[in-house]
Amino acid sequence: MGDADYASSADEKRSAILAWMREFEAQLEHHPRDAELKYCMALLWYNWPERTDETRGYVYAYLKKALEENPEHVRAQVHLGFQQFDDAKYADALATFQLADVDSLGAPSSA
Repeated sequence: MGDADYASSADEKRSAILAWMREFEAQLEHHPRDAELKYCMALLWYNWPERTDETRGYVYAYLKKALEENPEHVRAQVHLGFQQFDDAKYADALATFQLADVDSLGAPSSA
């Protein structure tokens, strides 16, 4: 993939994420305590094409808000661990992963 192709792909990704962010922000206006919507906002920021201190800050902020609304939100706990791991906060990530009840997510069935 050339530089021009990558720029186009990043622009498309950014546009799609911004569209979803507007949708989730509108939903949050009607459901300000919805942990799932806050978790979704964190995922959108996690997938933003450029990883910066600012985008990581949004990820942490939305995951914190999701966990304040629902401390047992397992997917938010797991993604918090992913972000901590990405930021080389390995001890924090391990502690976060250990708190998450990943068994509640269900395991894929083996065929």
